Amino acid sequence: MEALAIKKVLNQPNPQPFALHLADGRALDVPHAEFISISKSGHRVIVEKDDDSFEIVDTILIVSIELKPPSKMAA
Repeated sequence: MEALAIKKVLNQPNPQPFALHLADGRALDVPHAEFISISKSGHRVIVEKDDDSFEIVDTILIVSIELKPPSKMAA
């Protein structure tokens, strides 16, 4: 998947939580835009987790983006 698709989700006026589904079947939850960054080249994303760990993923391994309902805490 191109980083542009992820940027479109992040650039919404009120971006909602989403999950990145990977080719190996895993899903990485992104509860807020502050939990993800995209490399300058657009070839990798870094997804931070609640426990301060993170994953670096090549965007070619992302097969879909699942939009989640907005968090009730954000309302």
